[in-house]
Amino acid sequence: MRARAAVRWCVLTAALSIACAAPSPRPAPAEGPPDAVGATPATAATRATNAAFEKLPLGDPGDLEDAERGLVAREPELVISGEHGPVWDTTAFAFLQGRPPDSVNPSLWRQALLNDAHGLFEVTTGVYQVRGYDVSNMTVIEGETGWIVVDPLTTKETAAAAWKLVERELGAKPVNAVIFTHSHLDHFGGIEGVIS
Repeated sequence: MRARAAVRWCVLTAALSIACAAPSPRPAPAEGPPDAVGATPATAATRATNAAFEKLPLGDPGDLEDAERGLVAREPELVISGEHGPVWDTTAFAFLQGRPPDSVNPSLWRQALLNDAHGLFEVTTGVYQVRGYDVSNMTVIEGETGWIVVDPLTTKETAAAAWKLVERELGAKPVNAVIFTHSHLDHFGGIEGVIS
């Protein structure tokens, strides 16, 4: 009991000494007034840091081509609504056009472009994925008598919209099994959109 108290005291002392340390320096102020949406221009430090990423092959279209490989169908300007309004809105990513602003890391901009590829994709014969209908992907495997669904997304609404796309494009079959690869919400939360 005494050892536990000593450990707790050491942890508390260390946490307090870190919290009471000298404050970190303030970032340099933005160079210019905010734009129409309230974004301020990038500081010189941000521009310099982001410029270092220009050494990466960000102009290589290979990753973007890979992200589109196997596309079966896409619903342009997809907005999925629920009881309290929009649950998922692909139109919110319409700003991802052209070069990134100076305030955005170019590598993160490219990753956002790759994540923006939504629709139903054929991975290989009998294996499909619905991507971009949620923060995760739903995989469907064609079995002899029905579908095996792997990780049915985060919400009932997004999973139902994804399932509707699967049935429209690949045909209605029963769901014979559901596999949750792990217990994060984005891998099981949409189960009610796939089965009752």
